[in-house]
Amino acid sequence: MSTASAARRTLLVATGWAVLAAGVALLVLPVPASLVIALGLALLATEYRWASRLLAWIPRAKDASIRLLAHAWRRTVARAGR
Repeated sequence: MSTASAARRTLLVATGWAVLAAGVALLVLPVPASLVIALGLALLATEYRWASRLLAWIPRAKDASIRLLAHAWRRTVARAGR
């Protein structure tokens, strides 16, 4: 591995971790922290397989959460109408 390649990889990983940490810190603020977290994971996914798997899991988890909330909402509305 050349020095330039190692420096590029180090910079990419450090930037990914910094963006991911900023995204987690933004969770307490009214801003779209999930976008910043996804960006940090995307940067880390170029070097780490776990980040790639986590990044691929996010849309599936979002869809499952939406289905669960929709089901709970329908049940709540149905019970309120009795």
